[in-house]
Amino acid sequence: HLVFLDLKPYRTRRIYVSAQPQSLTSFSWGYAVSAEGMLIFLDTEGRLIGRFRDPRPSFVKVQSLQDHRLMLQRETPQATIVEVWNIQDLNLEMIF
Repeated sequence: HLVFLDLKPYRTRRIYVSAQPQSLTSFSWGYAVSAEGMLIFLDTEGRLIGRFRDPRPSFVKVQSLQDHRLMLQRETPQATIVEVWNIQDLNLEMIF
């Protein structure tokens, strides 16, 4: 699970996700979490708004970019793979 800490007002929230989180990045609309072969998308309150499964090696790092883009890094024995995805192309349950 994830623990979100808000400083103003002070509160903590425990968010349960279906897999072990590996990396997290924030956007103005919420969060992208990499976890065991999938990306999980949460709104600012931690509610699930979408998930994307990927059979390739798991993402080891995710980073938000401008214009609804997401940089993903994977590690394989042969190479480090960096990809940039447009989140609008993933058909999530949200309006940009």
